[in-house]
Amino acid sequence: MPVCDNCKKKWTWRETVFSKLMLSSKAACPYCGEKQYASAKTRKRGGFMVLSVIIPMFVVLLFNFSMLFYIVFGMIIFMVVMGLSPFYYELSSKEEPLW
Repeated sequence: MPVCDNCKKKWTWRETVFSKLMLSSKAACPYCGEKQYASAKTRKRGGFMVLSVIIPMFVVLLFNFSMLFYIVFGMIIFMVVMGLSPFYYELSSKEEPLW
């Protein structure tokens, strides 16, 4: 779980997921209120996590499964990725360049 770079308190799984769902690169720490940014390492990992959702979907299309299977399979992969993502999330007190 991520740790605030300012107050060093560990965020809960729920706080991390909700901060990610806001689709912003910054979030206020629920404990000290300071703005926290996703680290460059976390943003790079996020790109690979998106690929882990997209690539299996192409495999499903290759085997010509039904649309219902495609949707259910996609939802399951998405939920697994979203459920695991807070465990690799790291915070920074300043916005870091991606490269």
